[in-house]
Amino acid sequence: MNYTYIEQLLERYWQGETNLDEEQILKSFFCQDDVPEHLREYAEFFAYAKDSKDMHVSDDFDSRFDELIAAEEGRGAERMKAIRIPFKARLMPFLKAAAVVALTLTVGGAAMRGLMQPEDLRSTDLTPVNYVKADEVKQAIETVQRSMTAKADSITGENKAIDADIKKE
Repeated sequence: MNYTYIEQLLERYWQGETNLDEEQILKSFFCQDDVPEHLREYAEFFAYAKDSKDMHVSDDFDSRFDELIAAEEGRGAERMKAIRIPFKARLMPFLKAAAVVALTLTVGGAAMRGLMQPEDLRSTDLTPVNYVKADEVKQAIETVQRSMTAKADSITGENKAIDADIKKE
């Protein structure tokens, strides 16, 4: 038997292009007992979809749920409180990161220009002298990065203290 239409419907179903009538055709097809072997893997999915449609909550669900909540509150469970975090406190980590990047680039550029002479900047040949100066620049940049990392770590410690104070409130 030719199941091309069902296969096309399945393809459209997985792409989310079927309408409710076509989905009902698929559900009806897969609820039969004589589903072809190559389509049998989909039968469980559509059988589950049919069973889940028939599921519903009992009429007393809301009252039982309210009782559970009341019992939980009666046991002394703390209620969750919303913590208001000011905009400045939320924005501060991003501003600090941007400042660290800007300062690193500024100091690195200044160190590079300060260590290299103007004639070296115009020079196209790479001599050992230029290599030495490049190493000096690299060392200066690494020193600045280490000091900025230490400063960023101290700022992070301050942020953790602020966060702890906010959580206490």
